[in-house]
Amino acid sequence: QSTSLVRTPAPAELRPVLAAAGADIDAPDGQPDTLIVRGLRIDEIGEIAFAAGVVVHELSAHANSLEDLFLQATITTSSPDAAPGADSHAPREVQPT
Repeated sequence: QSTSLVRTPAPAELRPVLAAAGADIDAPDGQPDTLIVRGLRIDEIGEIAFAAGVVVHELSAHANSLEDLFLQATITTSSPDAAPGADSHAPREVQPT
C-alpha cells in the first residue's frame, strides 16, 4: 500500500476529500500542515487536491512504513547545540546536570 506525505496550508479542507476517495489519513503531532496518506497513489492525491482547489506545498511518495514516515516528518535536521557538519541523527552523549 502506498504512503505519501502531503504538506498543505489547508489540511482541514483536504482531509475529507481524500477520505471520501478511500484514503487512510493520519496527522503527525506538531505538524499542523502535514498529512500522512495511505491508500491512494501520489498522482491521485495531487489530482484530488487540485480538483478541490487546495494548495499543496509538498507531495512526496514513500515506500517506508508509516512509522518511518512519521519519524522522518518529525525529526529536525539540526539541533541548536550540534557542531557544524555534525550528523544530527547520530546519538549524542547526555551530560549529567
